[in-house]
Amino acid sequence: MKALGSILSPCKINLHLDVLEKRPDGFHDLLSIFVQCDLYDKLEFFGISGKGCFSIEDASGIPEKENILYKTYEILKKRLPDLPSLRVLLQKEIPLEAGLGGGSSNAAAMLCFVNALLGKPLDKQSLMDLGAELGSDVPFFLGSPQAVVSGRGETLHSLSPRTDYQVLLINPGFGISTAKAFQAIDKQSGPAPYQGKFSISQLTRLYEESDPLSWPFFNSFYPVVSVKHDFFKVLMQKFAEHKCLFSGLSGSGASVFAIFQDKREAEKAFFCFRKQYFFVKLIFPLAKSTQPVLQ
Repeated sequence: MKALGSILSPCKINLHLDVLEKRPDGFHDLLSIFVQCDLYDKLEFFGISGKGCFSIEDASGIPEKENILYKTYEILKKRLPDLPSLRVLLQKEIPLEAGLGGGSSNAAAMLCFVNALLGKPLDKQSLMDLGAELGSDVPFFLGSPQAVVSGRGETLHSLSPRTDYQVLLINPGFGISTAKAFQAIDKQSGPAPYQGKFSISQLTRLYEESDPLSWPFFNSFYPVVSVKHDFFKVLMQKFAEHKCLFSGLSGSGASVFAIFQDKREAEKAFFCFRKQYFFVKLIFPLAKSTQPVLQ
């Protein structure tokens, strides 16, 4: 095998996630604030012999042909006739079914790396289109690291990046199926209380200009997942006791986060929660997207 290079694949949190009406294609329209943070998976690429061959070394336990990286290779193979055979070593740090976009980020990272490896035959819009075929969150990881995301997830509105806060991230050690979370929302009678409350321009202004303590953001999944798991309500109360400025559920769960601007308060909360929970990280929002490192 020949080492070709590597790329870091960041997680994301959703500061706001409004699930809107269901579309004729079965998907829901969304309006969300996505922020990439410095918790990374790492993808290392190797050239292997053969034509059109691909393999993954990954300890997550996902069957190879069900891994989004396998699907990414198959899509690239249709577009790029010179695509070499590849082996990917995937080092996972982002939990599965955690609401942190790990799989989508991995797919976007692979699209970026392969495109760079081959001299960038695909323009940005082509990469975005391929990303949308792979998953609703993939286009975000191909664009600005902080954005208002709308539509199914394919429409991005870049935000002026903020780096003046820290994120205390906790995962309980169990996953929540996004498909089942959407099903739970669909079973609700009538629209959610705050559905459609904010426009893209309002979310942009609130994020870029407001103090986190006054953020009015919400997550449509929180009411349906917190009914089944007391963990979420208990943890939100604990976050408040630790003087966080804002807290929320990321994606459809199961990860939750708290926002701090005071470094001492953030570190104090981190060391306290680290003794109690399965997965606790103190991370930062990214101002720049990660880039491939070619060998």
